[in-house]
Amino acid sequence: MQRADDEIVLEVARQRGATAATLDADFGAILAETALASPSVIHIRRERVNAAVATELIPRVVAANLSDLQVGSIVSVGELRTRSRRLPITRKPPRSKP
Repeated sequence: MQRADDEIVLEVARQRGATAATLDADFGAILAETALASPSVIHIRRERVNAAVATELIPRVVAANLSDLQVGSIVSVGELRTRSRRLPITRKPPRSKP
């Protein structure tokens, strides 16, 4: 799936009940645009991540965020912290000024 379009990767993960792991910020944008509640995505935002680092990192992220991933979330893994955001992503309307 490495060379597949992002939308196809997300659809296959959704159909399989799987979580997608990516270095690509586009996955979150697609989920926000479509307001989908699945699949869950692990977005790795660290620098110098190769296959060996990802193989070690992803199981730890899954274990630490399992309940969020099971209900549909984007888990963003940065250099210093990990954040989770529940799906579907909804944008709040801008506040109106009085």
